[in-house]
Amino acid sequence: MSQKTKEAAAHASKQLDELMASLQQLKLQQQPPTGGKLPYNQHLQPTSSPSAQRSPLSQKASAFVDEPVDEVTKPRQQTPTDNTHYPRKQSSSNSTSSRPNSSDVTSPRMGYRGSLCLHCNQPVIGKVITALGGVWHPEHFNCAYCRKNVVEEFFYEHDGAPYCTECHLSLFAPKCAFCGEAIVDRCLEAMGYFWHPDHFFCQGCHTPFVDNATAHEHQGKVFCPNCYYSKFGERCGGCQKPITDAYITALEQPWHEDCFKCKDCGLKLTGRSFYAENGYLYCEQHYRRNLGMVCAACQEPISGSRCINALGNRYHPQHFVCTYCLRQLSTGTFKERLGKPYCDSCFRQLFG
Repeated sequence: MSQKTKEAAAHASKQLDELMASLQQLKLQQQPPTGGKLPYNQHLQPTSSPSAQRSPLSQKASAFVDEPVDEVTKPRQQTPTDNTHYPRKQSSSNSTSSRPNSSDVTSPRMGYRGSLCLHCNQPVIGKVITALGGVWHPEHFNCAYCRKNVVEEFFYEHDGAPYCTECHLSLFAPKCAFCGEAIVDRCLEAMGYFWHPDHFFCQGCHTPFVDNATAHEHQGKVFCPNCYYSKFGERCGGCQKPITDAYITALEQPWHEDCFKCKDCGLKLTGRSFYAENGYLYCEQHYRRNLGMVCAACQEPISGSRCINALGNRYHPQHFVCTYCLRQLSTGTFKERLGKPYCDSCFRQLFG
């Protein structure tokens, strides 16, 4: 028990002795009439202080002085509450406090004056602070983190313990994802982060997000669609511009639908066979033409493995015929005159 508490208890005991002596003398001087009612002897019974309303907003503690009582019984010595466990600087859901709440307060015994301080678990005699569902010695009503006295200041409650404004903001207020400062007024929550309204803008072009604007997150920063796709989006294998809509995957890279076409003729290749050469797309005809795989007779590409190589050109087997009689020459010998093929019969007939 502290020295102040001992002195207060001794003073109260002395007052009690004087009061009891006065009552005894009064009893000897006056006897109650026979059959009459005894005079009413008023005793002020100790009552628990009203609990302060717990509010998420700041509040102020109320203070009052107890009235004198007729007798005081010295309370049993109790173990003080450990007050060295402060909340960690984490989110409000994870922080803890060693302060008891209103359900932890022990009611005083009969003849005991006042309740127990929620901080030191000792009786409160004299001036008392009523807050957070219990009573406190004025000198013990301090911020649970920095120990600053908050009797005459606004305070915040968290897990049954008082906090000054500065510590409550530092420990439990949401932090802006842009500036890292505590948010004390309006707050925006987007993409798993909290933001000051003035700080929720594109980190590329600094355009603020309004209404239902679309935003994209990259490494904790927020971007509008244009800046996001320009900086981090995949690029088309044809035009090398960012892809922001539907696309086609070919050759292990994405393509705009309008860019997925033959390089030479512009034929759309969606749903068609295509060929790639040096990173470019070709339809079958232009791919084989570029490789020299075109029939010299019909000028169509030669597909498959069957091909006639003759006179420095390539032919479909069915198109390599005698220039005069048009008989197919792929199964026999032929003669050549001025770059044209002839069968033996027509060659002798025409040129002797």
